[in-house]
Amino acid sequence: MFGHNAREAKSIFNAGLLKTFGKLSQPDIDRIDGRPERLIFELVEQYGWNEDVSKQKTEAFELKLSIGETTPTNELPAEVGS
Repeated sequence: MFGHNAREAKSIFNAGLLKTFGKLSQPDIDRIDGRPERLIFELVEQYGWNEDVSKQKTEAFELKLSIGETTPTNELPAEVGS
C-alpha cells in the first residue's frame, strides 16, 4: 500500500486519520489499524454517514494519502443530494 513497507504504510494511514477525521479517537484509530474496511465501519459509527458515503470518503482519503496529502473531511466528496 502506498509504495511503502506494510508497517510504514499503516503508520502513514493512521497519522492521516488523525488529521482528516477529527471525530476519530486514538482508540478508534487503533481499532482501524490501517484497514480501509474498518475505517468505513468507524465512519458510519462516528459520523453517521451511510456505508456508501463512508466508502467514498475512505477512497478519497486513500487517494490523497497516496499522493502525499491530507484534507479535512469537509473537503472530501460530499454525500449525493447534500
